[in-house]
Amino acid sequence: MLGGIRIVEIGQGLAVPVAGLMLAESGAEVSKDRTVCAATLGAARAAFATWNRSKRSAELDLDDPADCLRLHALLAEADVLIHDMAPSRAKQLGLDDPSLAISVPRLIVCSVTGYPVGHRRRRATC
Repeated sequence: MLGGIRIVEIGQGLAVPVAGLMLAESGAEVSKDRTVCAATLGAARAAFATWNRSKRSAELDLDDPADCLRLHALLAEADVLIHDMAPSRAKQLGLDDPSLAISVPRLIVCSVTGYPVGHRRRRATC
């Protein structure tokens, strides 16, 4: 159903990997930042394997400028970005909506956070 759609997934919690899984199982090509999620889930290997099946793996250290360049190269070829970064972290990495609208205008960005846009506690969430 979603064959030919390319998705980049960056997420630490449950919502982003499960959304990516549903898209991958529907035929999309999902590239997952495995480094972040593997460190977060640690002992929950069975759950990690389940949520991340049918995905390609990309190990990216988002604090490393070379890996950030690799990420932006992936995004240049992608159709969708799904992430759960706080707005301040996304902006720091050039992954906020205004920056991506300039660098990759056709990219669809889905930010999954604990609070909606404009909520007073949104900046404190991951």
